[in-house]
Amino acid sequence: MKKIITIILLFILTTLNIYSADKQFYFIGKYGRLGSISQEANNQTGIYLRWDLIEGTLPINIKEIKLIRVDDNKTLLDVNSSDKMSAKQIGDMFQSVGSQRRLFEIINSISKNDNPQCTNANIGNIGTKVLSCLRDNYWSFLASRVNFDIARARYRAYLDTSFNKSKLYIDYKLIGVKDNQSEIVLGKTRVELKDTKVLSAKDFKQIIESKCNDNRYALDDYRVGLSWKNGGANSTEFFANGLMVSGYDLYYTTKPIKDLDANFDAEHIDIMKIASNINHNSIGELNPKELKDKFLLAKANETLITIGEKDTNGEKPLYLESMQTLKDRGFKANETRYYFLVARDFTGNYGDTIYIKVIIPDLLPPAKPINPRAIEDNNKTTILWDSVTPKNYLDYYTDMKACPNRVNKRIRFVQKDEVCTNGNGVMLNFNVSKYFVYRFDNRKDIAGFEDKNLNGISDVYEELNSTTCKAKKRLHRVYNRLVATVPQSNQKTIKFHDIGVTQGKEYWYKIVSVTDSNITSHFTSPIHAFVPRRELLDAPEFNVTTKKLVIEEKLNNNDNELGYFLNNLTTKVKKVKFEYNT
Repeated sequence: MKKIITIILLFILTTLNIYSADKQFYFIGKYGRLGSISQEANNQTGIYLRWDLIEGTLPINIKEIKLIRVDDNKTLLDVNSSDKMSAKQIGDMFQSVGSQRRLFEIINSISKNDNPQCTNANIGNIGTKVLSCLRDNYWSFLASRVNFDIARARYRAYLDTSFNKSKLYIDYKLIGVKDNQSEIVLGKTRVELKDTKVLSAKDFKQIIESKCNDNRYALDDYRVGLSWKNGGANSTEFFANGLMVSGYDLYYTTKPIKDLDANFDAEHIDIMKIASNINHNSIGELNPKELKDKFLLAKANETLITIGEKDTNGEKPLYLESMQTLKDRGFKANETRYYFLVARDFTGNYGDTIYIKVIIPDLLPPAKPINPRAIEDNNKTTILWDSVTPKNYLDYYTDMKACPNRVNKRIRFVQKDEVCTNGNGVMLNFNVSKYFVYRFDNRKDIAGFEDKNLNGISDVYEELNSTTCKAKKRLHRVYNRLVATVPQSNQKTIKFHDIGVTQGKEYWYKIVSVTDSNITSHFTSPIHAFVPRRELLDAPEFNVTTKKLVIEEKLNNNDNELGYFLNNLTTKVKKVKFEYNT
């Protein structure tokens, strides 16, 4: 990758007659083609010069700005520091070579601006519209970042097309003229006459915001969150690249990866090269039909994604796509697609492309197992439940009805007397692939038990031992309550026979439904089961003197077996036989 152009920023004390005040002023330049993004003006080049304060305004004593090309000492621009182009000059600028796409882009931006100062801009020519919107300082600053011609209209940029093309580089300096006519250097820059690119972003990844111990993932279900950082190997490169980059665009494959042709090579997709061979449309975007038909690509973001320094820690998504957006595109849960990220520099042209695979999260929890119960069986317990299907759900919950517009086995249910509207009722996922069965030896272990990373061990225990996020870790067999994984079945009723039990003991069970994405339902209520003794006990012998025999069944706390206890023992012996029948 070619290095970004060296930027010389002067921040020297005002006592040396160099402007710095307490603000950072930048002056940068870049050689490139006159068009931007699309194939417009591919073969004509110029030098883009851009300057501004990172924040704030110029001091009131800076009355005039001069731009000088050092090589021939030519003054390219000499304007009052607060001046703007006239409506006619703006109109003429947008009619110049390479500015059509930027013109369409800014018209689209103005049409969406709801600021009162900009709403009247829908009448008149483009120059009048832009001047109206430039009264809004916030819009003016942002629009200048993403559209070079708006910066030109503010006299914060200049496009040089008359330089000596035989040289290796061209030097420029920006002069501020005070109200006493003394001059200070605002900045200098050297522009190499070769094609250069901004640094590509780094750490491009899909973000799942929910923690590993939150099994319902409400924030992330059917939503794509993406994050990245500005390019740069060190703080100097990071800062310089941040000035050069005006924002980012995202593109995605119009087909899931599994449906792409075997020749589709994501690694060699170059959005800059693709874009420079495609026409733009009436809003300044690459023609969607050409993108799709020729390259199986589509643009994700409607407006340029701009990020600040504090937005690039990589822990929070910089770009989010909602469930509705994904559904409107026809994306299905669990599909995997390629997403491509490309930086756009201040001239409006692209840098290098990076990409990742993005899975459409299927994180909606399923319905929990229906009508769970236990039956006593010979030397084992049998746990039964109805498989999680829409029919079984409605058969059991007779007061509910299903709403139309099902998507990927996701169904909304409402009360029978309710109307299906967006957001009411309960949405459930019926993409169930298996069930997890948990067994407990005593009731107290059930209270508060959660296993949100699906490893059979209580989340509370794991949090105490700092292992919550290690889904594959087994602490010790004694802590593992997961006794079975039962596959989904076409049968109405599913049975699990637990043979790992002891006669004469009682147990409690909980069950969860699990989707293909390993998202679990809520637990069922505890299911109680008792394993009876089937063999007869030996007849005990007792000394009995009373006319009334009192027998009690008592639970022995040591071995959990049923025993027999006789009151009023004496010295006379009588054999008595007891049978415990179930």
